[in-house]
Amino acid sequence: MTKTIVCISLLGAAGAVAAELTVEQALDRALRRNLGLQVVRDEPELARQTVAAARADFAPTLQAGGKLSEQRAARADEERQDGAAAPVATRGGMDIGVTKKTVWGTEVGLTGDLARDETEAATATLDPAHQAGVAVTLRQPLLRGAGRDVNELAIRQGRIAVRRADLAVQASVMDLLRDTERAYWTAVAATEEVAVRRASLAAAEQTAAEARAKQDAGLATAIDALQAETTAAARRDALVTAEAAAKDRRDELERITGRLALEETPLAALTTNWPAPPAAVPPLPALLDRARRRQPEYLRQQETLNGRRLETGAARADRQPALDLSGQVGYAGRGGDRGDALSGAADGDGYNWQVEMRYQMPWGLGRERARYRRALLEETRDRLRLEDLEQQLTSDIRAAGRALETGLERLRAAGLARELAEKQVELETARFNAGLATVRNVLDAQTDLDDARLREVRARLDVVTAQAQLARLEGGTLERHGLSWNEVDARSGAGEAP
Repeated sequence: MTKTIVCISLLGAAGAVAAELTVEQALDRALRRNLGLQVVRDEPELARQTVAAARADFAPTLQAGGKLSEQRAARADEERQDGAAAPVATRGGMDIGVTKKTVWGTEVGLTGDLARDETEAATATLDPAHQAGVAVTLRQPLLRGAGRDVNELAIRQGRIAVRRADLAVQASVMDLLRDTERAYWTAVAATEEVAVRRASLAAAEQTAAEARAKQDAGLATAIDALQAETTAAARRDALVTAEAAAKDRRDELERITGRLALEETPLAALTTNWPAPPAAVPPLPALLDRARRRQPEYLRQQETLNGRRLETGAARADRQPALDLSGQVGYAGRGGDRGDALSGAADGDGYNWQVEMRYQMPWGLGRERARYRRALLEETRDRLRLEDLEQQLTSDIRAAGRALETGLERLRAAGLARELAEKQVELETARFNAGLATVRNVLDAQTDLDDARLREVRARLDVVTAQAQLARLEGGTLERHGLSWNEVDARSGAGEAP
């Protein structure tokens, strides 16, 4: 395959030519500098923070507090003794505790408190009196709210959100690589068209010069010379149009790679070989099977359906009534100082315990039943979306496969037509020089050669575009360019400025 070197002079830009730009370098620039990709890169991290927040629900919660109070009971005049007011009682205390929820729905708590009481009552045995206590509490849902499926729902949904965000980034990366490759080869094709148009113009100008020379020698008519000059003018116009189109294609490539500036600057030459066309179209069933396993949009919809199934399961569990078992065990101590109170609590001088079973059910469970029906409908809708996506994927892969197959046939035919047109130009030129053909015959042969060359260029572009689209549909875009996700992540995270 001949090497295509597209010089910046073909684009009509002024200044020195920058370093050559290969398709691999264009892809690398796009990964590092494309603004659209940088926008979506943070989505997985945002989803991970949601998981971290959900995990925090199971972290221990510490609590501590202090309280100071004073109380004097009100008494009627008839209740007073010797006219004295009721005694004043003062209490000061502090408490500390920790509670934790487990993935099974169990809530466990441990609390301790220490209080100091003072009173003016003459009947008080201890003044001041210190009290200490420690208690363990437990609450376990037995029906609603029990089990890991319900209590870890937010975490599992967060993990699905992370996976969906990762897949969204992967889809953006694949789209970017496909679009960059397509823009690169479109720019190559446009600049090759400029080269064809330039060579065509040169051939037309040479034919016009020869026609004028023959006219001066009396071997050609004025009509022949005018016809050659008119053709040269038309080809000059086609060259100008092709140069403008080539600049537009380069602007698109520069935009995708994040290098488009307001002012035109010297651009790198596009130096590369056209990729070798495949021998045949890969089997479509194999492509569809790979697409189901690694196509980001398909996998993302699968994750969405998995999330809906989790919600359905949680809604199904919420239709149960609430049945909670709770219990508490505590020990207390009392003494004239803190040490005696704490020692008494440790020895279990006083204790208390209780067990409670509580049943609760909303009348008719109307809200819970409606939520469950809604979850079922949403799960059904997402399952249908997955099936529809698979059908669309099948259709798109078939269309891309047919486009590739058609492009390969067109490329073979265009190659043969170009070879024939080249020989025809040589023949008509020789006949014209020998006086056996007219200027019209030579110009028509040159036009046929131009058309054949352009058809071959466009056929090559169609083949490359179909290959890129087929790789994108079956999730093999990175494999097509010899990249791994670690490499892509490193490059796209480099954060280079345009």
